[in-house]
Amino acid sequence: MKKPTGSTLSIMLLVLLAWVAVMADAAWDKTKPASGAPLVSADFRNNWAELEKSGNAVTMTRDPVLGVWNAGTTAAPSNYTLAGTGATIVRTGTGEADTTRQVGKYAAKVTFGSATATLCQDVWSTTTFDTGLRGRTFSAGLWAKTSTASQVRAQIDDGVGTTNTAYHSGGGAFEWLTATRTLDTSATKLTMCFRVESAGAAYASAYTLVIGALPPDDYRPPILQYSFSTGVFTGVGATYYTASTAAFTKNANTTLSDVTGLAFPVSANEVTAFRFVLKGVSTTTADWKFALTGPASPTAVWYGAMSSMDVPTTAAVAAFGSAVAAGGATVEDTLIVHGLLRNGANAGTVQLQAAQQTSDATNTIIRAESYVLAERVQ
Repeated sequence: MKKPTGSTLSIMLLVLLAWVAVMADAAWDKTKPASGAPLVSADFRNNWAELEKSGNAVTMTRDPVLGVWNAGTTAAPSNYTLAGTGATIVRTGTGEADTTRQVGKYAAKVTFGSATATLCQDVWSTTTFDTGLRGRTFSAGLWAKTSTASQVRAQIDDGVGTTNTAYHSGGGAFEWLTATRTLDTSATKLTMCFRVESAGAAYASAYTLVIGALPPDDYRPPILQYSFSTGVFTGVGATYYTASTAAFTKNANTTLSDVTGLAFPVSANEVTAFRFVLKGVSTTTADWKFALTGPASPTAVWYGAMSSMDVPTTAAVAAFGSAVAAGGATVEDTLIVHGLLRNGANAGTVQLQAAQQTSDATNTIIRAESYVLAERVQ
């Protein structure tokens, strides 16, 4: 058997070093294997590994299709933050004067003021960030539209550094922009942003963020679209929960008013079953009075109230703004206001209101940590 020559050994060593370098920097690379070039098994293995990690991904963004605008159509949609000096925003799409949209019923039209305008979502904020995500790779995609070149792009921000997509071409049509970033080992958050970096307006749609180095080639719907705190759920079976953080008090007051922290958002044309569970105290003179406010023109709504101390003193009602009553007591009590909403074409917020049924100069109190639990059932 012929021994390898020095030149052969050198070539073998170079091939080995190249293979080690490839494996050390393993990542998705759609340019490999190159056309007409020798096939390298490591290229195949790297890309298959990335496909395995990314192929079944769903977006981790909340309300990615910008369906919920609880603060109005000229403020940032729920779950998103608009920033930049002089920046403005307006909802476009179905039923709007500007019908531009790409995925879902709506898009966001963001206008530059005097500094870069951003519309961002903290997928994990600095207070909710899981440090176990450090060093992991994420890929983002977003549909954007503008007629100005080098004006618009998307960004992944981990609190230490950022990675941007390529700029939109300015061709006047929606373009899918993607970027991939491995989070810094000291990352403090994971935020996805739409950026308008020069004068004019541009549109954003379908915020998509997946784990893995393979950028999504289009919008990836979530399994359930919802937010536990400020957003909305649009997947059947998704639930919404929030609890009050301060006590609500009425004294010699029969005027209904909002109970801060006890509300839930709803989208158009959805059916939601809900329950407000309240801890509180009243008197047998004052009793309790409750009502709900909500979106205009629901297809149907009903709700009723009961106290653990008494049976309901009025029947369930079938219109927002109608009052229901329940018996009160001078000991700590559990109360429930529950019902069903078959919503119409208007998204909005269902808000609990409360007061004394009969004026009494004794405090009627709903304690902090009372809560609402709502579930989309259709």
